[in-house]
Amino acid sequence: MCQVQNYKDAEAAVAAGTDVLVAQGNEAGGHTGTMGLLPFLTGIVRRYPEVPVLAAGGIGDGRTLAAVLTAGADGAWLGTALLATPEAVEVHDIHKRLIVESYGDDTVWTRAYDIVSGLPWPIGIGERVRRNRFTDEWSEREATLRDRADEFRPAEGADPFGAPPDPDISEIVYGQSASFVDGVRPAADVVRAISDEAEAVLDSRPRSLLGRPAT
Repeated sequence: MCQVQNYKDAEAAVAAGTDVLVAQGNEAGGHTGTMGLLPFLTGIVRRYPEVPVLAAGGIGDGRTLAAVLTAGADGAWLGTALLATPEAVEVHDIHKRLIVESYGDDTVWTRAYDIVSGLPWPIGIGERVRRNRFTDEWSEREATLRDRADEFRPAEGADPFGAPPDPDISEIVYGQSASFVDGVRPAADVVRAISDEAEAVLDSRPRSLLGRPAT
């Protein structure tokens, strides 16, 4: 399985023999590329009809799942919807609360935290996180941040999950699908609710569009 954010990487993954492609859109939380999910997903399934494809990015309810299945995906990769669950034990309660309170429009695609980390992320990859004072301060000032990155780098050996995040400065990861998360629920309940809604949409919407009566 290989997660890709552009056609060049998808081509390389297929050439290397991947058994599943995960087409990830910019709506996704965490590290992602610059392309929107639906145009990228449909391009991937057209180019590689023989390879199973999962969709990732912005999927958090039954309608979004139904949309990507209709567009040709074989399934979906959920991220944000499963962060706000009791099973996500590494995620602090503050983080979960901010997801529940979000409408998805308070996220931003940024390289700021990657620059501070010093890790060699590829060109074209950034990170969708909750917008805060830190991301606003360093927006469009990447060169200056690179020069000052040591000032913000965590101490060596620090536990990234040890302390609760600071909403003003911490890297709080979630995607635009936070708009569909309205409470902290068990993962099984989240998956069941999304699947049931998608099934209902796929059963009724095509017939209504085609003017066919329900069976």
